[in-house]
Amino acid sequence: MTCMNGPRVTIEILRRVPNVKHFRTLLRSIKLWARRHCIYSNMVGFPGGVAWAIMAAHVCQLYPNMNAWMLLEKFFFLYKAWNFTNPIMIAPLEDCRLPGARSHCAEWDPSRINDWNRRPLSVITPTFPAANATYNSTKSTVAVIKQEVEASNQLLERGAEGVVQLFEPIKFFRIYKNFIEVQITARPDVMKSYCAYVNSQLRKFIERLHIFSEATGPGPGFLVLAHPCPDYFSLPEERRVAADQDRVVFYIGLKFSDDIIKRMKEENRPLNLTTPVQEFLGMLDRYEGADIKIQVVRKKEIPDWVRAQAGDVAPPAAP
Repeated sequence: MTCMNGPRVTIEILRRVPNVKHFRTLLRSIKLWARRHCIYSNMVGFPGGVAWAIMAAHVCQLYPNMNAWMLLEKFFFLYKAWNFTNPIMIAPLEDCRLPGARSHCAEWDPSRINDWNRRPLSVITPTFPAANATYNSTKSTVAVIKQEVEASNQLLERGAEGVVQLFEPIKFFRIYKNFIEVQITARPDVMKSYCAYVNSQLRKFIERLHIFSEATGPGPGFLVLAHPCPDYFSLPEERRVAADQDRVVFYIGLKFSDDIIKRMKEENRPLNLTTPVQEFLGMLDRYEGADIKIQVVRKKEIPDWVRAQAGDVAPPAAP
């Protein structure tokens, strides 16, 4: 049953939108926007293709007589004010259940949700068994989504000039002052599998960063958000020291409370994330022939080859 969820969800979404042509145009636009704003990846906690499709279909249902351009405006207008504790759905739960039968499949049930298992974002699939397509979301990824949606809505309010800027790629390495660098070194035959494994665990690392910030860190609200870059960066062959060792790097942008950072500087206290880093490293499975290193780096320490792959050439230094 669940192995067919992908095509079944796609068919059901198309069945429930009032105008398929307008929906497809809207969804292509939203996917392009999400990719270029580094918020498209279910693995690290952002909505994936299915979730963005459901969110777009929800807008189409609310405004059935609008064309694709107007729907795009309404998409950002709607979700900039959306209370993300409320689920986003395009079908009643009654339509996502087997009639007169007891389900043996795990399904999303709002009556079982409490403060312990509530996800920061819930986008519910319109088929049986109903599931949360954004189960991997974190407090940080939802904060980043809100931030990007609000900024994009402001761009569209500026007219044609804002539309051009809407689809421009963001300069990820210019947004944040500090980054967590996750560096993987491995043999070529294990790199692909180990890289995918570590990438799938980054959302748990971000959750540990928030727990550390609130419980034992410099103070509540110290970590405002952690933005994982969905893309990874591979060391060019000409820079490799050993031919039998590949290197891949992930980055997580960090935004801290300005007030707490100011107080730490006054008290001459360094930024120390050793505890959550060691906890995360301790929970990872070990792969033979692979090694991982995690450190905090500043914006100016991002290697040139990483910026080049990201299409973000560092601005010239001030004279």
